Amino acid sequence: GFALFTMRSHTISRLYLQVDADDDEANWSDDRIWEELEARLAGAEPAPPLPRGPVLQNGITPMHR
Repeated sequence: GFALFTMRSHTISRLYLQVDADDDEANWSDDRIWEELEARLAGAEPAPPLPRGPVLQNGITPMHR
């Protein structure tokens, strides 16, 4: 699935994961979010690990096709 990592500032990032629209955000603990981000953003070459931090906000937003 899709994943996106963007820098909002030097200390805040915004990250996105594609999940099923009918999924429940309660299924997504901070650890599960980070593990999925690391798996999806890993490149063919060894990449530095993502710096983990608290998840300040999460939610599921349906997208139009």
